[in-house]
Amino acid sequence: MTESEAARPAHNPAAAVHGTVLAGALIAVQGAQDDPDISHLVTLVAMTQVVYWLAHVYAELVGERITRQRTPSRRPAHLLDEEWPLVAVSFGPIAVIVAFSACGASSNAAVLAGLVSIMVLLAGWALLAGYRSGLKRAEMLLYVAAS
Repeated sequence: MTESEAARPAHNPAAAVHGTVLAGALIAVQGAQDDPDISHLVTLVAMTQVVYWLAHVYAELVGERITRQRTPSRRPAHLLDEEWPLVAVSFGPIAVIVAFSACGASSNAAVLAGLVSIMVLLAGWALLAGYRSGLKRAEMLLYVAAS
């Protein structure tokens, strides 16, 4: 294990936060239409998350070759696993959208529910970050609100 690997957490919160923001942006843009097509929206979000995941792993591998001028220290399979949270975090909001739609909610209401779940995720990431960094209550409130 290299020093950079040892410094990284077992789970990659940065990838999960990035995936949350990406999923939220995709849902917001695609869902802004009048009566958006839910199956199209779900496919678009899932496929885009996968493309970003693969692109991020590729960029890490190439970037390491450029900066270290040698073969990357991490194997592609390890990086794929490490960056998977970028994709996996979108499953919750997608499930919320599909569940609302399946229960008879309008597509606009389903999209809104998905966006609310994104906001809850982002607030959760901010709470976790604030808690782990020792923010006081007032600082935490401001940090979560800003996030």
